[in-house]
Amino acid sequence: MHFTAHASGALACTLELGKVRPFGQNDLSRFAASDASLRQLIAGEAVAAQAPLRVFTVVAQIDKRSEHFVLNVASDVPNFTPFSIGTELTHDGEYHYRVLHDEERIVFPNPRMKPGLRAGLMVVDTTDETLASLG
Repeated sequence: MHFTAHASGALACTLELGKVRPFGQNDLSRFAASDASLRQLIAGEAVAAQAPLRVFTVVAQIDKRSEHFVLNVASDVPNFTPFSIGTELTHDGEYHYRVLHDEERIVFPNPRMKPGLRAGLMVVDTTDETLASLG
């Protein structure tokens, strides 16, 4: 989705509904409340969610450039783990990625990807202030 949005200027979103498993093998009953809330949101109805809806904006893509790539987070770090400004999350030769916003969260971290592929996305909470700073 990130590639499509970036390369084509398209709107895109990702919903995390479980772990990476073969299609149909996640227990979607765990996401019944999310399903109901999304259906209400799409229909333009008031969303009766227990917690406020959180929307994140991708601010960076971490790419594995070579076999020397190092991701400075635990191999089992959960999606949306927050990191504070200045934290060096990766290095790969001369390339370094440091957190640029007050707080960024990592999504889909995977240092085992082949060189040339995405090894993670960095996201921030989407607010009016966030959107203004990205422009």
